[in-house]
Amino acid sequence: MILDNKEWILSGIGIAVIIFVINIIFRSRDKKQKQKEEQIKGIVQRYFDILDNKIMGYAGIPGLIQSGATQLCKNKDLTKVCEIIAQYGTPYPLPGYIWKYLKKKELLKFVKWYTNKFAHDRHYSNEQEFATLVQKYRKDRLNKSL
Repeated sequence: MILDNKEWILSGIGIAVIIFVINIIFRSRDKKQKQKEEQIKGIVQRYFDILDNKIMGYAGIPGLIQSGATQLCKNKDLTKVCEIIAQYGTPYPLPGYIWKYLKKKELLKFVKWYTNKFAHDRHYSNEQEFATLVQKYRKDRLNKSL
């Protein structure tokens, strides 16, 4: 009887296996998405704790660093953090002139470089100092690629 119905049995098992694998993939993707959202919420909360003087720190890029932004993997996640912060009525954490000197795809690499070079101290207070900092960043990146 099994041999007579092997195609029917195997096709049913095959479909079940495919559905099972797809289910695992979607669960894994959902889990990673939830973890990323929790990570972003945590960074935003720590940034607000800095602004509320619950923990010592600075606003802007140093505050993002202290909040854990360097643990993010994608530029879009960092810009999402900044957008959420701004939605709550606080100033956008990045200076308005930043895009004059950096491309969006460079942002996270710049923040990570800034962390390695300057720890958590504030090393710029105006646009000219920031422009100089970006020049140092690009020079370092060029030297590393040679």
